Amino acid sequence: MPNPPIVFVPGFAGSFNLPLLLDWRAPSLSGWNFPPFVDYGRAFVSACERAGYTRNRDLFVAFYDWRKSVTDSATTYLARWIDRAKSASGSSRVALVAHSMGGLAARTYVQSTSYRNDVAHLITLGTPHRGAANAYYPWGGGDINWGGMVQAVLNVYLWYLARIHPFQTGLNRLKTIRTQIVGLRDLLPQDGYLCRAGSPPVAIPEDEMHERNLWSDVWNTPGALALLLSRTPLTTISGQNFVTLEQIEVGPPPSPPGTPPVYPDGVPLRRITTADGDGTVLLASAQVQAQGATNRPPVQIVHDQLPDRTVDQVLQILGVAAPPPAPESAPAARMVIMAASPVELTIEAMPGAPVSAVLGAPAVQRRAAPRVRFRNYGHRGKPLYMAIIENPQPGGYQVRVRGTASGAFSLGALTIEPTAAAAPSALLGAAAAEAASGALAISEAATMKGMVAAQTELVYTIEYRAPGATPGMAFDAAATLRNAQERFQAARQPAPQGEASLSASLGAGAPPFVAEDIARLAANPAAVTRLTREIAQSIGAHDPLLAAGLIEQIHEAVKGGG
Repeated sequence: MPNPPIVFVPGFAGSFNLPLLLDWRAPSLSGWNFPPFVDYGRAFVSACERAGYTRNRDLFVAFYDWRKSVTDSATTYLARWIDRAKSASGSSRVALVAHSMGGLAARTYVQSTSYRNDVAHLITLGTPHRGAANAYYPWGGGDINWGGMVQAVLNVYLWYLARIHPFQTGLNRLKTIRTQIVGLRDLLPQDGYLCRAGSPPVAIPEDEMHERNLWSDVWNTPGALALLLSRTPLTTISGQNFVTLEQIEVGPPPSPPGTPPVYPDGVPLRRITTADGDGTVLLASAQVQAQGATNRPPVQIVHDQLPDRTVDQVLQILGVAAPPPAPESAPAARMVIMAASPVELTIEAMPGAPVSAVLGAPAVQRRAAPRVRFRNYGHRGKPLYMAIIENPQPGGYQVRVRGTASGAFSLGALTIEPTAAAAPSALLGAAAAEAASGALAISEAATMKGMVAAQTELVYTIEYRAPGATPGMAFDAAATLRNAQERFQAARQPAPQGEASLSASLGAGAPPFVAEDIARLAANPAAVTRLTREIAQSIGAHDPLLAAGLIEQIHEAVKGGG
């Protein structure tokens, strides 16, 4: 009998589809992929393919909207992926391989009344069956300090959300999380993970907490676990020897509490850690202590890397020979450059900062400097551009923003760096507590705002400084004015008699313009008026869109790009 098709269910933040995550599309199985700016999931898929599986025939990745509750993810997405896998493969049953939160979605399906006896085996990888304490920070206080892939994806997602829906998100990040990312509540620990100060600290009973994991109340009862194990074999694979959050010592909640209440179960004061976990999920939570469950010996693999580095174990459990190993490659550092509409962008490395690759493809050589275009992850009418520069070198990258319509836009950049702490630590106690537990270090996002009209072109410099450092970002007013000069001169009709030239209006003899010219222009509103009038009179009649774009460009240059 052939092996059942594999359906891999990614973890929290492991599915990427911005139009759907921004609620521009209805739930769909189309348009998903792994997040493009982290190394996650692809090695698992590649190894399965080398072992003889074929994507979308007997190997499927069940992407889902991890913002929603685990129950919603199971019914709206996973059940439909299972149907697709059965239809494409001709098999009546599938093997579910689920990482982290994906294991909760898989369990919900198998334990639900909608289950159709179609799961031959459930394998969970680092699944927080009893929750993960890291979830308290974003769910309780809106603090994104999880680390690893989750922090990288949430940083990008919340950056876009705040700029696409500023009225909703710009006022209160906690409110955004509580309304848009409700799945986080399903990751709160079931056990007494919050404690009041003392010697030793005293755990707060679950029945005294305001914010609780309601999923766990339903699906982790002895009867629910017995039902799960009566319906399908369950094998857990877990990680150990990484510094993992075990408890959080808290003080009183803030007063006044805020809307919604901030840390209603106590403000975090101190992290209590242990090496009995994978850096995110405790061993006691990743394993299932129930008769019939198979808990494999823990491995020394950090949480985010469990799918890609335990795939041979997974295949062995399913009775499939491990494939030949693929050539190993070092994790790549990345700089992510983002822009919210209405703009298009190009990027060009300045001297000293070569672009090695963007989105995994070689950079296109043009003239003396490599130049690439951003990829649009949005959809028609709502473009969202992103460039992922792998292994950036210290130095500057010139980014040109070109307006496609009139409106405000935002430009952002952050770095995502592999950390040495991804290696296991055998140390316990204080030494282990000092080590970072995530496989990635994510910087804060540098951001600048501006205004454009159609055909406005603005020039910025983004500087990659050092691993883990927030990129530098500056508006290049002189380059923006030079661009305006060149495009105006190429498009203008002969100037009316007595009308000043553009260079004269700027107060400069000829380009290139320098900071003194820009300052002189900014201090002379009459010169700006003369300049915009010349643009309107010279090219407005035969190219009104260019005229309006250049006028907006001049105003942005004068005021310093927002």
